[in-house]
Amino acid sequence: MLEYIFEPSPRAVLDFMLPYYVQYQVFQMILDARASEHSARMVAMKNATDNANQFIKDLTLEIQQDAAGQHHDGIARDRDRPDGGRWLSFHESSENNGRHPARTTAKPNLFCGLVPV
Repeated sequence: MLEYIFEPSPRAVLDFMLPYYVQYQVFQMILDARASEHSARMVAMKNATDNANQFIKDLTLEIQQDAAGQHHDGIARDRDRPDGGRWLSFHESSENNGRHPARTTAKPNLFCGLVPV
């Protein structure tokens, strides 16, 4: 029968390898913990970004709705004016008596657009 002789002894191998094995296991736990923390931070930042984008969309929509409401309120307010909300160009304003500004003796109207009558 054959006999084998192992050197160093199993006890010596275990005494030599055990500290490395424990060190490796502790290092692996630290790496897992850091990877888990990094993943949690990434998820939190993605959620924060998504929430901020949704908040921006909500505020934009609210501002647009408010602006549209003010526009419609302004139309209704103009419609209720005594002149029926009619806006005239400076050519039609009473100051020019319906004549072209170059053909009138009145002072030129400084408004370059629509002016209320």
